[in-house]
Amino acid sequence: MIKLASLLQEIGDATSPVPYTKTSEKPDKYETKIKYEFKIGEDTYIVSLFVSDLDLTLPSNTDQQKGSTGMAIIFGIKTDRYGDTSAGDTSRTNKGVQYQVMSTVTKIIKDYIDKHPELAKISYEPVKKSKTDQARQKLYKAYITKALPNWKYREDDYGYVYLTKPPQEKRSLLKRIFK
Repeated sequence: MIKLASLLQEIGDATSPVPYTKTSEKPDKYETKIKYEFKIGEDTYIVSLFVSDLDLTLPSNTDQQKGSTGMAIIFGIKTDRYGDTSAGDTSRTNKGVQYQVMSTVTKIIKDYIDKHPELAKISYEPVKKSKTDQARQKLYKAYITKALPNWKYREDDYGYVYLTKPPQEKRSLLKRIFK
């Protein structure tokens, strides 16, 4: 029997990801779209990352370094209706695999960050059943704040979530030499 306390500790703990595959990377003029897929049961999930350079002239980006990038994330189930689109179907599946899905999405994000230290901002919009629905928002927050504990988490009035990497401290030449 699973105890409630252990279940609550597990939520946000990205310890049960499934293998995933990078299926495409398409750069265009303003952004690069990177797509990943993974299977849980009979369902194939699509995770799309939209990566672009940050506009350093914006007040919200003035503390970021030149070459910093931002990323928007969308994910859902691949279906006949949505086929090979960016997001797939984001409706609720109620199949009890949300922890595996979130663990895998979190792993994809962390793996991307490990390979791309220039990533400084992440944004996403949790799907809602109604204006007051916060179920997915709370689940996503549990995972992302555990996975990226030093990143600043902010929700806006429209339901979008923004994560900002803390600016790198500028170390003196002596500190860099005697690291």
